[in-house]
Amino acid sequence: MKIKLGNFFKNKNNYIFQKSWIVLLILIIFQTNIVAQTSSGSKANTIITGTMAGDLMKEIGITVDRTYIDNSKKKHTSKIENDSFRFEFFLDVPQKITLKYLRNTADIYIEPGDHLHIDGDANSFYFSFKFSGNSSANNDFLRNFGQKYQLYHSSFKYFKYKKGLVWYKVHRDMDSEMRMKSPEEYRTFIDQRRDEMTTSLDGYINGEELSEGFKLFMWSEINYYWGYHLLTYGYAFGFYHKIDFQDFFGFMYELPLQHDRGLGSQFYRDFVIGAVNYYCEGPKKLPSPDDKIEEQLTKQFKYGEEKLEGKVKAFFLSEIIRQAFAKQAIKDMQEIYNNFLETNPHKEFNRKIN
Repeated sequence: MKIKLGNFFKNKNNYIFQKSWIVLLILIIFQTNIVAQTSSGSKANTIITGTMAGDLMKEIGITVDRTYIDNSKKKHTSKIENDSFRFEFFLDVPQKITLKYLRNTADIYIEPGDHLHIDGDANSFYFSFKFSGNSSANNDFLRNFGQKYQLYHSSFKYFKYKKGLVWYKVHRDMDSEMRMKSPEEYRTFIDQRRDEMTTSLDGYINGEELSEGFKLFMWSEINYYWGYHLLTYGYAFGFYHKIDFQDFFGFMYELPLQHDRGLGSQFYRDFVIGAVNYYCEGPKKLPSPDDKIEEQLTKQFKYGEEKLEGKVKAFFLSEIIRQAFAKQAIKDMQEIYNNFLETNPHKEFNRKIN
């Protein structure tokens, strides 16, 4: 599917998005390829060190969520000796990982090959952290951003809506906004939220110190957060609010379905899955009771084969096959499954469905 941005950029009301989109293109062109091509069994390439003043636990842990790659959550622990700890682990996609100490958790951003150092206090944990190393500015910004715009958290209460093959989920507060607001009101609301977050990123005082990978990550988090919630509003509440589907879903042309550097963003991954489901179902099409689940899965698989590329393609196709296993439809998709395992060049994704 071609991305039609011409008419969008002519609209002066979308200046902020236009500016950030141009920045994204520049970053993609000039960013060096920091994503390793090796498997998750490779040697450690990323280091986190730190101190925890006043420690009594004597142990700290991190979780590297790779479920979208190979269906694993890599948990690492480090002994705290003389208030100091050290982690060495493998990472192949820039992303957030979770640091855990006692009952406290904190998300930190890390890139393959980074060395991040954290000085903290056991009593106040995350808010006492002083970051240093080549990802320090990234994490200073992430903490400030998260205090104002926490996009998701493991403790969030979500509401889910099933359309086609996908469950679309939104935070309960966002669900209330979707129910209360007309299409015009909701579009204004979510546009303003995106613009505020974009302005926060663009105007960060240490912006020049943010890594190119982190800028791309945050661009993805902000803009696919925006796109995913518009998609969910239109698809899950479209009939409830009597929206004009053809007019409302124009926003789908404002975001690229293929975004090579976005895979570490949860909202990008959710958007890709939700968008393909939308494209294959159509805005007004309700699946017939006669539609077979394997036929729906096959249709989306073929769409992903045609429209996606690289690791994004491997991610999406492996997600469809994983759904086929979960829905007990894999028997009728055996040829597709075998062909994917044989021809997929990004073998780390094969482990998700083996």
